[in-house]
Amino acid sequence: MLTILTKSFKYTMMIVCINFILINSGCAIPEINNTEPSHTKPKYSLSTMADPNETFVIDAYDPWERYNRSMYKFNANFDRKIYLPAVSLYHSVTTPPMREGIHNAFNNLSEVSILINALLQGNFESSWITTQRIVINSTIGILGIFDAANEDHELIRQSHDLGQTLAHYGAKPGPFMILPLFGPSTLRDAIGIAGDYMIILNVDPAGLYEQDILIQYSIEILNCIDLRDNINLEYYQTQSPFEYDMVRFIYLKARKYRTTK
Repeated sequence: MLTILTKSFKYTMMIVCINFILINSGCAIPEINNTEPSHTKPKYSLSTMADPNETFVIDAYDPWERYNRSMYKFNANFDRKIYLPAVSLYHSVTTPPMREGIHNAFNNLSEVSILINALLQGNFESSWITTQRIVINSTIGILGIFDAANEDHELIRQSHDLGQTLAHYGAKPGPFMILPLFGPSTLRDAIGIAGDYMIILNVDPAGLYEQDILIQYSIEILNCIDLRDNINLEYYQTQSPFEYDMVRFIYLKARKYRTTK
């Protein structure tokens, strides 16, 4: 147990160091209009204009809203100044097949967490599909560089995480949160993200995180860039003064669907 906690702490510090390195990497900042549209706070709220017992589709449990909005702005600035320039640099030194192979390899690594959560949720069909995917992609797919399992239309990548597992056993979502760098979440899902990350670190079937410390840092930096590269959204692209509310609404609805289906 002490070994697991020590290893998890070491990699938590690694993530902090990676963010520091990225922030001080001197990447060129692209000219992106990423400023939150200004607006004045409405004089009246829904609670002053309607029955206080009535609920609305936009309602959400967000007791930390002031902090969340500040963190949303911080994430937007980090995205503009660090992530997007890093992704741009990444594209300039790699080809599409290379990026696809890297993305597939990280996906294959994360399938271990998917398998464990599928088992914990009692979904044996998904567990069997994921087991086949891991075996096929780790062998024929050369450690997941090629998604060979995807050739079989019945072996579709499954979607199970620890947040869903906690919901399966009755854990409530808790307050809505904006996590540093990760974005929208809930208290339950934040615990799930940390848990899934610990699973990947401690299982690590490919032994990637047992390499030299510089290789470990390089893997984590590449993983972060790959994750951002595969998110086709930008902060404040809606140009709406209510973007935070929309993001919160969409995230909570999507997670509710995934934890109840």
